Amino acid sequence: MKRAIVLIVMIFAFLVVNLNAQPFHGKGDMGRKGNPFFMMEKLNLTDAQKDQIKDMHFANEKAEIEIEANLKLARLEMKEAMTADNIDKNRVLSLHDKINNLSGQIKEGKLKIMLEINDLLDENQKKLWKEHMLQKGRHQMAQKKNWSPKNERGKDFGRRDR
Repeated sequence: MKRAIVLIVMIFAFLVVNLNAQPFHGKGDMGRKGNPFFMMEKLNLTDAQKDQIKDMHFANEKAEIEIEANLKLARLEMKEAMTADNIDKNRVLSLHDKINNLSGQIKEGKLKIMLEINDLLDENQKKLWKEHMLQKGRHQMAQKKNWSPKNERGKDFGRRDR
């Protein structure tokens, strides 16, 4: 019995050590492909282009902070409306539209920056930028393909064709 317990503990310890030794492939380990600064180096931007891109990013980030704050408030209002004793359908639908609008504004801001960056680039830089964006899109689609939300009981609400 002691041998079995010792053997199980040793196998468990071996597995834990090996799992921890594997590289992490989450958001924190983006590598060179996902690093936006790497792409900026690869494009060989002029100082003027770098300054314009930096200004665009800061302006968008400021706007995004405001939008995210409003989005957070709208979500809280939605939670409040949905937990009220008498649910006001018009208010809930209005808040739903507001939340969708704010989320859309964030996505639109990111898209506008990508398009504005593209306008700043010369032809050689545009080729590299396009290649980068296609590669980024493929990576995001691959991540979404494997995405599967689960509720607290572990029931899979994701793809059904697995």
